[in-house]
Amino acid sequence: MDRMDSGLGRRSACGNALAALDALDRWSILALVVLVLAASWLVWQAWGQAGPEGSVLPPAAQTSIVGPDFEPRVDQARDMLAGDNPELAEELIRGLTADYPYQGWPHFLLGELAVRRQQPVAAMLAFRDALDRNPDFLDKKTPLFQGKKIRNAVAEAEVALTARPGDAEVQRLRKVLHYMKRRIAGSCG
Repeated sequence: MDRMDSGLGRRSACGNALAALDALDRWSILALVVLVLAASWLVWQAWGQAGPEGSVLPPAAQTSIVGPDFEPRVDQARDMLAGDNPELAEELIRGLTADYPYQGWPHFLLGELAVRRQQPVAAMLAFRDALDRNPDFLDKKTPLFQGKKIRNAVAEAEVALTARPGDAEVQRLRKVLHYMKRRIAGSCG
C-alpha cells in the first residue's frame, strides 16, 4: 500500500512540475528534443560514410591552379640562379610572373635574383610579394620554409635604408621594412 502511495505521489509531483511549465518552456523542451534527434541522425550518417579504415570521406581530388609546366619552369629558374646565369634566369622568372601572377615562387625567385645582384631593398620587396601570395615561406612546418633567406634580406635592406636617410622613397620603404619584420616575428620559426 505504501508503494502505491509513493508511486502516485511521484506521478502527481511530475504532473505538477509539467503543469507548472508555461508554453515557452514546453516549446523549448520540444526544440531541445528535436535538436538532439537531428544531431543523432547526423552522427549516424557520418558513421555510415566511414570507410573500412575509419576515414570519414575519401580525400578530395586535388585540383591544381597551376599548369603542368609551372614546377619544371620554377626548377629550371632555380637551376639557372644556382648556375650563375642571372640573365636567362630573370627572363624565365619574368615569364613565370606574367603567366602565374598569384603564385609565390616567381616572386620569391625575383627576391633571390635581387639578393645575388646585391640589391637588398629590391629583394625585400620581392620577398614581400612572395609572402603575400604564399605565407608558407615563413612557416617552418612546411617544406617551403625560406625564413633564413628572407630574414637576411630584410636585415640587409634595413642597413641599406639607414644609409639613405634623406631619400624621399625611404619612408615608404620603411613601412615595408616594418611590415616584413612583423611578419618574420610572427612566423613559425
